[in-house]
Amino acid sequence: ADRVDNRFLVGSSQVRGTNELYACRFHAEVNEIGIDASIPHPTGPVQSIACSPTDVSLVATSSPSESNATLWKIPRDIMEDAGGIQYDEEDHNDALGAAPRAAMDSIATMPTESG
Repeated sequence: ADRVDNRFLVGSSQVRGTNELYACRFHAEVNEIGIDASIPHPTGPVQSIACSPTDVSLVATSSPSESNATLWKIPRDIMEDAGGIQYDEEDHNDALGAAPRAAMDSIATMPTESG
């Protein structure tokens, strides 16, 4: 989460199909949430997300179908982009279509308590 820009990550939890992490931003002027980027999450549904308090590019996720958690490195330019996508409050089309796609690299995998 970013306390200045009101940015945060959310994840999808589809049992079948692909899952994503979304870099989101709260637009206070229009009281809406916009999606700055979508990032494929190849290890399955996102059960939990933990962001590093000191490095915006590091995030750990776990999936209910896996018995481990993965530490990811998200491209720094996605997480530090001060401009974000241009948001038009009158355009109510699918916000995901305008969001750039990014990839993240797996840094480490560690067993969870249940695994």
